[in-house]
Amino acid sequence: LRYLYTTQSGSPSSKEAGELWAFATPILPFMHKVDPAAAEKLYRRAWKFDFTTDSYTDVKEALESTYKNLGAGTGVGLVTCAGVGDLYEGQAVVAPGCTSGNNFATLRYIAGYEPLTDVSEHAEIDLDLQHIIAGLGGTCASECALSDCSRTSNKDTGIGCNYDGDTVPFPSGDTCQWDGLALSGTCSVADPANYDHTSDAKAFDVWLHGANSAKSAGMRAISGFASGAATKGAEAKVPYRDNKHISVMNDYWRLKNLDQNTWGYDMVKAAFEGTRIGDVNFGAVGRTFRKEAIQKGIMYMNIFPYVIWEMQDQVNDCKAGSLLANDDNSVHAWDEAVAFYSGSTLFGTGVNPISSGIMQYALADKRCKNFRTCADGFEGGAAVNQHIWQLFARGRDAVREAGGLTGSELLNKCAIAEDSMDKIAALSLIPFIQGTLRYLYTT
Repeated sequence: LRYLYTTQSGSPSSKEAGELWAFATPILPFMHKVDPAAAEKLYRRAWKFDFTTDSYTDVKEALESTYKNLGAGTGVGLVTCAGVGDLYEGQAVVAPGCTSGNNFATLRYIAGYEPLTDVSEHAEIDLDLQHIIAGLGGTCASECALSDCSRTSNKDTGIGCNYDGDTVPFPSGDTCQWDGLALSGTCSVADPANYDHTSDAKAFDVWLHGANSAKSAGMRAISGFASGAATKGAEAKVPYRDNKHISVMNDYWRLKNLDQNTWGYDMVKAAFEGTRIGDVNFGAVGRTFRKEAIQKGIMYMNIFPYVIWEMQDQVNDCKAGSLLANDDNSVHAWDEAVAFYSGSTLFGTGVNPISSGIMQYALADKRCKNFRTCADGFEGGAAVNQHIWQLFARGRDAVREAGGLTGSELLNKCAIAEDSMDKIAALSLIPFIQGTLRYLYTT
């Protein structure tokens, strides 16, 4: 592509024509296997030095049209528009890459992971969490003792046990109401660093109805990840509630007299409302306790199980034999799991991103510095994230390769994806354990 670009004038130098010949020659056989006519366009330019019959754009698009079927065996489908990228001179794009077909040229890497489907809207669930955190008000640190409700509650300082003054629940209302994707209400936070309690969307409303992560016919809401746990995927071989990891959570919270399916939803809702759930009365533990329970509970008890579910959903599709050969869309649920684990901040980043965002990926990076489990001891990204990212890629590739297979070949690929899911779910517990140990120590 670089030397197609530099030779488009029709009067290339000997060096430029030689570079084009050298780079084009090893890919011509694979192009020919996919589309002989497309290969011939490149052959004419590289081998016959014919720079007039086909335009630069014609040859470039002919090459790009073969991407998704280049290679042989399990390698077919690994050449993508996103993998090839755009042509730059310095920091400026001089020749954009391909923009159509199953390769989603506009897809961006997620901390080095290459999604094969567009999950950018899914990842924007982290904007909801960001807006929720902004709307929870101030934090009262060491000066506020557990269950000290003696002082007047203040939403800006975090003092007391209520939301503000005599008002116990965090406010809710009509700031985020959706009819499909039509907005009725003001569902936005203009500046999360300077939240305006009078005009910005209420934190509870953002959690309950969603604000940023659009679906095809509505708005995705974090609360929905947990509220529908009893019936989600009910027709699948393994529904949400029966996933081997989620069922462990369900069984435990049932023993503690919580709803065995909606415990994650119920916990966060009780923290917002200041009501009792199980042995915790959120109306008496302190406002800052409630804030921590909401902002962390949303990620740990709503989003974390849903990441697991997206992988299970993908494994279900795989075992059902419903994946198509050479179809990037076959890995969509798996890509969704990565998006929910990472959030939109990590879109367009390579390995070891400068900013980790606020989702599970960020939690692992934050806690590794307390336990010297970063890739470079106290520095760099979390080693557990690196391991999880390898498993995400392994599962993605197994599912992609499973398309069109049957019998034992299919089941072997599905088993790799399921094994990856199990290991990701277990490794995800490490940052939670580290956080638990840290606050066991500080308390």
